[in-house]
Amino acid sequence: MRIEVDEDLEKKLEALKSKKWFGGKGHTETIRFLIDHYEQTQSIEKLIEQKLSNVDKTIEESILKGFKKVIQNIIGGGQ
Repeated sequence: MRIEVDEDLEKKLEALKSKKWFGGKGHTETIRFLIDHYEQTQSIEKLIEQKLSNVDKTIEESILKGFKKVIQNIIGGGQ
């Protein structure tokens, strides 16, 4: 398989190679690095998405618990 890159993309790939200290024939190692990076961060993104999906529910439950406690304190005289 041959991947065509324009000059701008080639400069970015070269910068990435020099920054991450890897090399290889052509851009094969760069592509390998990018794929490995994507596969590793993909699972992190899924975890973040799962946690963020529960934020609304957590906030709502916390607010309700807070109001419940305030009302209990008012009715119970601050006990």
